[in-house]
Amino acid sequence: ISLIVSTAVMVPTVIIVVLEFPKWEKVLNILALIPYAVPGVVAAVGLIRLYSSGPLAISGTIWLLCGAYFVVVLPFMYQGIRNSLRSVNAVMLQDAAMLLGAGRWQTFRYVLLPNVMPGLTVSLLLSFAVLFGEFVLANLLVGGQYETIQIYLYRRQGESGHLSSAVSITYFVLVA
Repeated sequence: ISLIVSTAVMVPTVIIVVLEFPKWEKVLNILALIPYAVPGVVAAVGLIRLYSSGPLAISGTIWLLCGAYFVVVLPFMYQGIRNSLRSVNAVMLQDAAMLLGAGRWQTFRYVLLPNVMPGLTVSLLLSFAVLFGEFVLANLLVGGQYETIQIYLYRRQGESGHLSSAVSITYFVLVA
């Protein structure tokens, strides 16, 4: 869910900012890199405190975890899409498409999106690998209510070495 929402939000946002509002690119860069500066424990405690009461009490739910994961993958998505746009010189591509009579939607759909797809694919794979290995947020935000692969492995460590080994190998094969 987090990767789908992140893709749906970040692709148009980065393309619009890079092409239409280049002065705001530095601001978006800073905002996208903030999750690197905040440790997982601090983010989890802040999210639990913020969403444990009030009109939106979603503490301990999968929705809070999805939102936290969305924030975690922002830097990866932003950097991959932005670098892909820069490598194909998206401003010149947009100008050429507009000069040839394409509208904004046609330019986005048929020119920019296919050129951004390699960077987007790498960003999605990297984000998936990072989220698949994320233990701190999952354990602190949802604990035992929703058992992720990391929490399952943590609980089965002392029970059976064979089961833990099999799950770990499957885990590595899936990520690879």
